[in-house]
Amino acid sequence: NLQTSAKLENQNGNFIRTLQICEELLQQKPKDLNVIILMAESFFKCGNYEKSISFLKKANNLNPNSFTTKTLLNIEATLKSPRFNDSWVYYAEALVKSNDIKMAESVYAHILRVYDQDAYTIRNKYGKILLQQNKIKNAKQQFKIAQKSAPEFQETLSNLGDAYFMADKYDKALFNYHKALEINPNLKITLFNLGKIYFQTTEYQKAVEAFEKAIELDPENASVLRYLAVAYCNQDNMLKSVETYKKSLKLLPDDLDINFELAMIYVHNLKNFQEAENCFIKCIELNPKREDLYKNLIVVYRQLNKLIDASDICMKLGDLYLEKSDLENARNAFTTALYLYPENANGHYKLSLTMTKLNRHDLAMIR
Repeated sequence: NLQTSAKLENQNGNFIRTLQICEELLQQKPKDLNVIILMAESFFKCGNYEKSISFLKKANNLNPNSFTTKTLLNIEATLKSPRFNDSWVYYAEALVKSNDIKMAESVYAHILRVYDQDAYTIRNKYGKILLQQNKIKNAKQQFKIAQKSAPEFQETLSNLGDAYFMADKYDKALFNYHKALEINPNLKITLFNLGKIYFQTTEYQKAVEAFEKAIELDPENASVLRYLAVAYCNQDNMLKSVETYKKSLKLLPDDLDINFELAMIYVHNLKNFQEAENCFIKCIELNPKREDLYKNLIVVYRQLNKLIDASDICMKLGDLYLEKSDLENARNAFTTALYLYPENANGHYKLSLTMTKLNRHDLAMIR
């Protein structure tokens, strides 16, 4: 449709064509907020700031509570003034929050081109935008220029660490992270990333130390807790691993991966099949189409000698295979269900049905 075409033209830098399409759209829907904001953005990119402001005001009149329009209006003073002020930065930050990374990049580039070439705080923000787009080389360039202006600025050191981390240059990343933490030992994101590098290089004790410090600063960070739990597991510290997984689940009770990882520790490391049962049941609730969850729960029920329950799960697995027309695996699942509990009447029926579909009428009749 026309609106999609306008967005594509805008993304491709064809701003005049974008404006032409938007004008046509506004003839049909004069109060379409998305089209009006797109026009404001296109005029801005063309350098026609007065027109950009006029459309931003229209957008604000239509929806004064909109975060995007309300924040974008903060640039009006900047657009009318030759002097730099924070409105440009607010504008760029608003674009980041609204996930318009490309436009945010162009605004930061404009700030550095027109105003303060040595603004190390702006260069850090600009570099982070570049990192988000995986433009690692360009990002490092911005961070290094920023570092010349302020060699001991902790954010620059941390950001340089991130850039080297993304480029798999772990030694340089560690060097910059440690320098940043010497200046400020309470940088929780830097500590988290430091721990991740040690984790990837299998230096688990150092990883644990970094993650533990990060958790002290941010006790409800589920991502750090999960990494810490796995690091404990790799150190064979299963009790601490389980304790940490449980903390993570208090924050994210419906996270499938966390529930699954905890279940596997209960099965393979602690042999606590009762707890494993609860975890796998939760996993199946979260993703009832995942076959391996049923298989693991069957193993757990057999360990607990809950053969009827194991048979019931085999039936559910068989039904899952039937939905996918995977008749051979369905037959195996229903056969296992009957092996575990021969009096499973529904199992006899489903196996007979499956044999019929496999054209094994002789075996279907035996049922």
